[in-house]
Amino acid sequence: MGGRSVRQNDVGGNGLYVDMSRDLRNVIVPVLEAAIGAGWEWDSENGWVFRLRGGYEFQNWFNVVEVIEFVDRGSQGRLVDNASDLGFDGFFAGGEVTF
Repeated sequence: MGGRSVRQNDVGGNGLYVDMSRDLRNVIVPVLEAAIGAGWEWDSENGWVFRLRGGYEFQNWFNVVEVIEFVDRGSQGRLVDNASDLGFDGFFAGGEVTF
């Protein structure tokens, strides 16, 4: 992954350059995935099969979003890594007919 440089102006108009490049190729990301739901199936006399299902699903990737920020305007050149999670959750529904 490529790096990026940031220039932040201080009070006197001079610039402060900071190299914010990161190598994220060897990062282990823990993942949690869970789902709960119910389904219903009906076999008709002519061989058709009807299926319905629905439920709730949750997915979370831990510490996958990493943002590098300046702590505040008064302490230029001081950086902090903020890691946060990325998650998705919601209801799902599906249906199927085979013949």
